[in-house]
Amino acid sequence: WVALEQRAFLVMERLGLSYDLLHHHFKESGYLGAGGCRITRSDRQLISLGRAFVMNPEIIIMHKPTALLDDTHTEHALDMFREFVENRGLFMPDDEPLVRRRRRTLIFTAKNEHVASKADEVYVAKRGQLERIAFDEDCTQKERIKKIKEAFEGFNAEMAEKRKAAKAARATSQLTSAVHLPPMQLPAALHLPGTPH
Repeated sequence: WVALEQRAFLVMERLGLSYDLLHHHFKESGYLGAGGCRITRSDRQLISLGRAFVMNPEIIIMHKPTALLDDTHTEHALDMFREFVENRGLFMPDDEPLVRRRRRTLIFTAKNEHVASKADEVYVAKRGQLERIAFDEDCTQKERIKKIKEAFEGFNAEMAEKRKAAKAARATSQLTSAVHLPPMQLPAALHLPGTPH
């Protein structure tokens, strides 16, 4: 357990978790009480990221892993993502050659173009399917962000259309159900021409 605890501290320090939170003894009474250490939402997200990386799994799947983080912590996390994939794990022993390590895969969702641009492959959901955004070999970071932003805007426009259609369908459905009531249940003012009174 000592090695695992050391690894956890290394991961958390690398993510930039506050010194006070890292070195506060978790077994002290009142840790989360009135006089205890406060954990913010971004600290919780950093802790969740750290937990995912501590055991060096082969695959990590995350939903918006940097959504609550500020720019500095987001950069720390993105650097860690890259290292995890390229080095086939974090804080691996120096005597173990890279070719003997298992490949690592990181899958995550993002709403931010900058975060998405750091991935090797980027997909956008369109018409219920995932479409890969193709990048040229010599594509710069700015060009990647621009392409992703355009794809995101297309996705957002498609979603807005779907929401509008669904709202119209709901309104039509409500109107249709009101008109299709048996004629005897309709108030006299709502009788349609050609229906019995």
